[in-house]
Amino acid sequence: MTQWLSGRHGGRSVVDGVMVRREQLETSETEPVGLGRLDRRLELEDLWLGATIASPRMDQSLRDAAEQGNIDALYGLIRRDVKVLDRIDELSFVETPLHIVASAGHTRFALEIMRLKPSFSKKRNEDGFTPLHLALQNNQTEVVRQLLDVDENLDHVQGKEGVTPLHYVVQTGNLHLLVKFLYVCPKSIKDVTIRRDTAFHIALENN
Repeated sequence: MTQWLSGRHGGRSVVDGVMVRREQLETSETEPVGLGRLDRRLELEDLWLGATIASPRMDQSLRDAAEQGNIDALYGLIRRDVKVLDRIDELSFVETPLHIVASAGHTRFALEIMRLKPSFSKKRNEDGFTPLHLALQNNQTEVVRQLLDVDENLDHVQGKEGVTPLHYVVQTGNLHLLVKFLYVCPKSIKDVTIRRDTAFHIALENN
């Protein structure tokens, strides 16, 4: 490398040659074209970077598999790309396949995802909700029960404004789920929202 940098070619050093070429470009009549190409290249790079940052980080095929509750399709995607779930897991706030199946009520797929990626169960989406929150909002009672059976501490995970799944159950007045929640995690009764409300306070407000 050193020899190449200090070498001579046609009586002129490589460094000198680079400087001359630079001067030629600066004085060339085609300079605007060259700069235009550079500008377009930089613009494309910026667009690519922006698209990467703004990307929801979920492959459409993975989304389809989750919406259909297709476990075989899930493993087909993993065989094609072993990091397909890892890339989602890198983000703090992101919609995961578990959010999708919890909303749709695909219990078996939800349990399979939790086994493969336990961290997904505590991930908040861009709206601040965990998969358990979404299951409750969409009246997917069986999914709620199964998720709690796998990890009873999910009841403690706070969503938007500090609302836990128990807070939501109390607000909606679902007595059957309330019994389930208090049985698997009785300490969750002490969890407070950003308004300093406990489940007891919420129950009083909603009679």
